[in-house]
Amino acid sequence: MAPPIPRTANDDHADPAALWFARMNGGTTPSPQDEAGFRQWLDADASHIAAYRACQQA
Repeated sequence: MAPPIPRTANDDHADPAALWFARMNGGTTPSPQDEAGFRQWLDADASHIAAYRACQQA
């Protein structure tokens, strides 16, 4: 299992989105815990979805 996503000092959604993007697309199959954490993060705030999509388009 990958280490937990580190918390950042700022409240910008871009940094966590980039971390989740790397975790979910890093070349290994995400663990069920990672998948659940990712889904929880996405569902927590609508702006998380937009930030993650921005990472996908970069």
